[in-house]
Parts: sequence; structure tokens; C-alpha cells
Amino acid sequence: MKNFWRFLLRKNLAKDSLTNLRYAVLGLGDSSYVRFNFAAKRLHKRLMQLGAQAVLPLGLGDDQHDLGYDAVADPWVESLWSNLLTIYPLPRGIHPLSKNSIINPRWNVLLSTKVDALPVENYDSIYYSSRLPDEFYVTIKENTRTTVPSHFQARDYVDFISVVIACGFLALVQAGGHGGSSYNNNHLHAYHAEPVNDKHGHVHDYHAYPKYDFEYGVKDEHTGDHKEQHEERDGDVVKGYYTLHEPDGTIRTVHYTADKHNGFNAHVERSGHAGHPAVYGHGGPLHS
Repeated sequence: MKNFWRFLLRKNLAKDSLTNLRYAVLGLGDSSYVRFNFAAKRLHKRLMQLGAQAVLPLGLGDDQHDLGYDAVADPWVESLWSNLLTIYPLPRGIHPLSKNSIINPRWNVLLSTKVDALPVENYDSIYYSSRLPDEFYVTIKENTRTTVPSHFQARDYVDFISVVIACGFLALVQAGGHGGSSYNNNHLHAYHAEPVNDKHGHVHDYHAYPKYDFEYGVKDEHTGDHKEQHEERDGDVVKGYYTLHEPDGTIRTVHYTADKHNGFNAHVERSGHAGHPAVYGHGGPLHS
């Protein structure tokens, strides 16, 4: 977005750069602020300066209105569709959707008055999938009305938590050894903690106090890949470190901490001495 705006503000742009562009700008702002809809106004003005043609007058939605943004947005959108149908008419036999037609919702939200325990799902794969489930449970953490009871509009803030299945792991990888010019991969060993199968039907508390500790390391003498990491979490506090062996022979160690009060902080240390290849000078030409 910043790059786009910087480009529009370039002084060397011709005044007819956007002659073939048609646009419409709807701003959503709050008139209690000094720079009410400032971004929308500047964008609209700059596009006009570059020769673009406005399909509609600039729309300035105001959250201070009794109807909120909708007081401006609703008629503005109606005019937009009408103008677009004039500029880009639909093919013969195709008509716009009726305002009275009801579009089937993607989700049906049902209130569960009593749930003894959240169901534990079994998945064939622990890897991420973009396919959404047909249904899932959520726990409402907060449902607070944000408008005063006397106001005719009821706006609620709803915060909910979905069930997330986490998989922890502990792995230690070590590789090394080579004979002649061939790499011996028989020295590669990997240890992974197997997932725990609950065969007794216990209910897992997915909102339990978060705590974990893991580490891993790689030491490959053949490729020179040396690194390790350790991280632990206790509630909202996360801390750990990781090390990398740089190509110049130095070791970079990063210690980091994160919590909700101080955010993420990291400290980088370097150890060892950098080794640089020798540089040989070339003698001047020989003259007989």
C-alpha cells in the first residue's frame, strides 16, 4: 500500500497517466477526528489529478451518524451498481440478483445449551489442510454489548475460541562420517517422540496451562551444517536460543524472550574468529 501511494505521488507522472481508468472511492471515517476521511479525500483528489474518471462522487461515511456508515454507504453502493450496469451491461438473458433473494449462509450457528465435553477428533494426517470441516465447536469467551441499552442499534463484541489440536515434538538429529569421496549416510539417526494415544477415553483440556520444552540439533561434518535450538514456554513467557555456524567459522547465537508485557526481544552474540582465504599478490610484468 505504501509503495502504491508513493508511486501515485511521483511528480514526474503525466496528468493524463490514468485517462483510461474509472474509479470510485468510499471512505469510512469518524467526523470526531480532525482529519475526517483524510485518506479517501487524498486518494480521490490524486486520481483526478492524473486524469482518472470518477464513476461516482466521493462517498464519506461517518460513524458519528445515527445510522453509522450505512447512512452513506447504502445509497452509495446502490448508485455504484447502477452506474456499473450502465457502463458494463450484462449479457442478454442475464439479470442482476433480486434484493429480495436470500443467499444461503455458509455456516449455520447453533447455540449449545449444555456440552459435557468437547469431542476429540482423530485425524489421518497431522499436516495442515486448507479444507474446512463441515462443523466444529467453539467456546464463547465473551459476549458484550458495545452500545448503550438506550441506543436503537445493538452491536455486540463476541470473542470465541476454537478447538486447536497441537502436536509437540522432540527431535535430535546427528549426522557425520564419510569415507573417501562418498558420503556415508548410515551415521544419520533421528529420534522422534511418538504421539500419545489416549485409549482410556479421557477428555483432553485444550485450554490447559500452556507449558512445553523442546530442543533439537544438527551436526553434519560432511556438509558443515552445525546448528541447534532450545525453547521452553511457561504460561505466557517464552524463552530460548539457537546457534548457527557461519561459513566464515564464527558462531552466531541468538537468545530470545517473549511475553505479553515486553513483547519479543532478541540478543545476538558472535563468537570465534573469522577465517578468510589467503589473498596472493601478482607480480608485475617481466621486462627483458
